[in-house]
Amino acid sequence: MNSLERVQTVLRGEIPDYLPVIPQSFMFAMRTGGYNIGTVNRNPAIMAKCHMESREKFGYDGCVIDVDDSTLAEACGAKVIFRDDEVAVVDERNPLLKDRIKQERYPWLCRNL
Repeated sequence: MNSLERVQTVLRGEIPDYLPVIPQSFMFAMRTGGYNIGTVNRNPAIMAKCHMESREKFGYDGCVIDVDDSTLAEACGAKVIFRDDEVAVVDERNPLLKDRIKQERYPWLCRNL
């Protein structure tokens, strides 16, 4: 059974030869590829290369293309600081997001914003 067959077997609710391994390992993948997180955050081709090399080297059945959680905040409009040797960090709280959350009836999320 190859990786694709293994994952498809699980998604069908059947039992594969062994449980597929698909780790979220962005920092590990970057180090395996020989790059720092700052370089990878600025270059999606290098990001993909690192994940694929890590997958091939360690025999994973797949990979989660992810770098850090700040990219999600940036997609919502928050200002993000990209650093060279560590993951990015959120630099501010976005007041537009706070207003949107209130409009969408989730006021409990805004208590500490």
